[in-house]
Amino acid sequence: MIPENPHIKFFDGDRRGYFRVNLNHERWQADLRIVEIVSRPDAPVYTLASFVVENGRPGIQA
Repeated sequence: MIPENPHIKFFDGDRRGYFRVNLNHERWQADLRIVEIVSRPDAPVYTLASFVVENGRPGIQA
């Protein structure tokens, strides 16, 4: 997946989750939150990766 899509910074096809985003004038932070069992509403959730883009600084700071 990554060699054919160099713009993708992270890929893990075996896990499911969502991004939690915190955005303000100084930075954009996105946390990739993984749900262990998607069919259970009370399933554990954890942060697999975090990405930050800072104001005035191009690119992702992982």
